[in-house]
Amino acid sequence: MILTAGGQNPFFKKDIEIKIPGLVCPSCAIGVKKYLRENSRIENIVFDTKKEIAFVECSRGREDKVFYPQNEEIIRLVKKSGYEVKYIKRLNDDKPNRYNKP
Repeated sequence: MILTAGGQNPFFKKDIEIKIPGLVCPSCAIGVKKYLRENSRIENIVFDTKKEIAFVECSRGREDKVFYPQNEEIIRLVKKSGYEVKYIKRLNDDKPNRYNKP
């Protein structure tokens, strides 16, 4: 699925954020998606072309455990599509502990 900044899929779980400079249009995103789908741990990809970011949903196991792909593999696949990776950020659902004990 390719979405621009305005579109959202309510069932999509953002597990990884990838900053890809130069990813400015939906047709650019098609090539990146083609190569990223080669990794079996990547289920779905949504793009925000205004921010040049790809959001990746990873495959899951029991108890909703996320199977993250290797960063090196993501970088290799993005390079294969003709782009570079600026950063890769894992987006965990873990809530920060805001109440520290004295």
